[in-house]
Amino acid sequence: MGDSSADHAVSKSASGYETQDSGASSSELIPQSVDQKPNIVADGSTSTEENIVTIDYRTGIKSADKKETLDEYSYIHRNNFTSEIFKIEVGNLPFFMTPSDFKKVLTKRLGLQPHKIKMFKISRSQFAFVTFRNEESRDSAIKALDGYRYKQTIFKAGLAKPRADPVQKAKKRSAEECGNASPKKKSMLDIIIPWHSLNYEEQLRRKQEYIEKLLIKLDVDLSRQQNKDFNDTVRALKKVTGRKTICNICEICRSPRTEHYRNKNEFTPGRDGNGAIVVGFRMSSYKKGSIEVGGVTETMKHVPPLAVKVARLFEEFLRACGDSRPPYNAEEEKGYWRQLTVRTSERNQCMAILIMHPQNLSPQEIQEDIKKLKVLYETKLKSTVTSFYFQLFDKKGNDYPFELLGGNTVIEEDLLGLTFEISPPSFFQVNTKGAETLYDRVANLANISKNTTVLDLFCGTGSIGLSLASRAKRIIGAEIVPEAVTNAKKVATRHGITNAEFITGKAEDVLSLALSKLGNEEHTIAIVDPPRQGVHNRVVKLLRSNPNISSVVYIACNPNAAMQNILDFCKASSNSYRGEPFIPTNAQPVDMFPHTPHTELIITMKRLDLVKLEIEELIKANEALKPNVLDEF
Repeated sequence: MGDSSADHAVSKSASGYETQDSGASSSELIPQSVDQKPNIVADGSTSTEENIVTIDYRTGIKSADKKETLDEYSYIHRNNFTSEIFKIEVGNLPFFMTPSDFKKVLTKRLGLQPHKIKMFKISRSQFAFVTFRNEESRDSAIKALDGYRYKQTIFKAGLAKPRADPVQKAKKRSAEECGNASPKKKSMLDIIIPWHSLNYEEQLRRKQEYIEKLLIKLDVDLSRQQNKDFNDTVRALKKVTGRKTICNICEICRSPRTEHYRNKNEFTPGRDGNGAIVVGFRMSSYKKGSIEVGGVTETMKHVPPLAVKVARLFEEFLRACGDSRPPYNAEEEKGYWRQLTVRTSERNQCMAILIMHPQNLSPQEIQEDIKKLKVLYETKLKSTVTSFYFQLFDKKGNDYPFELLGGNTVIEEDLLGLTFEISPPSFFQVNTKGAETLYDRVANLANISKNTTVLDLFCGTGSIGLSLASRAKRIIGAEIVPEAVTNAKKVATRHGITNAEFITGKAEDVLSLALSKLGNEEHTIAIVDPPRQGVHNRVVKLLRSNPNISSVVYIACNPNAAMQNILDFCKASSNSYRGEPFIPTNAQPVDMFPHTPHTELIITMKRLDLVKLEIEELIKANEALKPNVLDEF
């Protein structure tokens, strides 16, 4: 699951997997660049002014003997607030200190108010960059943290220089490295769908190989962190099943559709290499030093023709706006049009969501723009776009609502015999036909029966739980987006599903309420379909501590990031991790993203005692296994 729930920051653990940060959200984090020290000249300026051959980072056009200022730190002198000028570095942090532990020290023990936090591991310790909103807060933090004793370590704290602007840094690097040669650029297809030139069988082979290597590493890491009982059970399980890894690795499921499969596309308004206004995809990220946008074409195998058509209609409108309302420029923080999201469905319905930065426009000026957009809908979009929304976004934390400018409030999508309503913020799998394959495998691997209660976490519009409702005793869904919960309830009512209920809120906040609804003897399976960075550690601990939950089905759209969650589900029982640990039993990759390296992974986990019972049953069924297994089990 990619879009739902609040994001949480991630950092690398000692094992190489990503770990959860329950503190700052990922949108608040400083980009992970350790190279943050500017070349300060004698007067304190950071500008570098030289007579050099420069190359336009968008066009590759060379201009010799041109004097150009390449200031990687010019952004700190703009009127816009940046906490980078109030940044400190804190060193000598314990290697196993988590981001949430560090934030607790800052906020609860020392009473500080950090704006952004980013931690880095080096050798056998860590350091962190922390920013604040003003000089007073920054100086107070240095005073409190420098020499602060935490367990067996003493922190060191001091001023840190602001990070370099990635785009300016890339310009400078191009000028220094390329000389008279134009930098080699990747094509749009190579960036958006990098496996577009591979045949589909080869794509599947590579994804299967990636999952197998990932699970072999998981196997090794599990053996290092567990107690003797767990490891003995795993060895016995391997002997009775004859497999090399802790869980059975199934063959990857193909995507039923490999072209035009993506039902949600987020287009960026911007300028292409020739400076023309386009609506398409970013050629690279800002962090990597580029703001160039490539226009959308029919050669993009994953984008439906309907979405291409809508993107081009908006491109025409933005070009007509010209310099009066140019696209947003992330480098200069100027311009207006930020994003166009186009959602399509199997019913050939289409939702368009246009996002605009208000800059310093007055409410009256914004209303004039909205009037123009309504005219656009009536004259150009109405026959193509089922639902047209507008939203303001200014990065200042203002919660602007979605404003319907034309058409229906939702679009409808059919999946496994059910009709779902999709609103602007609702999560829905981006590959509808692939989702049907995914949910079918979830149902089979979960072994759901009429005696089973399904706890559906990060449920979005309820697509997983509602598709399983006919097989289960009841469904309890939890989702952070209120509109998605409303849509899920509507679907249940429309199809006469009476054994499903849905709770609104973050999974880590509402899980206790959901668990309280379970009976003492109720057999429960938890289905966890989190955002790319995984679930909050509190969710893992709550699920482990409830004895009614016999198994967990974890659906990972970023399998590597999910591994830390899997390790935590399997940790030996302790004061921090109460309840019997789980053991991974099956791993099922599902290709939801053809022509890209990404794949979805289903991992089923069962309680340790249940796995022991299964081993005993296997031994009874095959007495020949007994001598070889009993010495381990």
